[in-house]
Amino acid sequence: RYAYLPELTKLGARVERHGSAVIVHPSLARLSGATVHCHDIRSGAAVLLAALAARGTSTVSGEEQVERGYEAIWEKLRKLGAQVRRGSPVASKRLATGELTRVGMGSQD
Repeated sequence: RYAYLPELTKLGARVERHGSAVIVHPSLARLSGATVHCHDIRSGAAVLLAALAARGTSTVSGEEQVERGYEAIWEKLRKLGAQVRRGSPVASKRLATGELTRVGMGSQD
């Protein structure tokens, strides 16, 4: 259930766990690229979106988890401005700061 927390931490999010409650304090100024893994559908989407918001390059594995739960996820990301291709690196978008963010996936499209 909490396997995604270390993945968000790798990106720079501050995570606190209090029993069954979790508080994630992401600061977009602090999120930076990392190699992360999507463990399941919902948390995988959170990890993927955090990787897109991070500065620098992220490599994301386990993307098939996200694909199982979100129909046409790559096309939807493209419509939001991500340049998505499976392989290395897959998604990039310009942030408000002009910083280029890339996310890489483990398999080919």
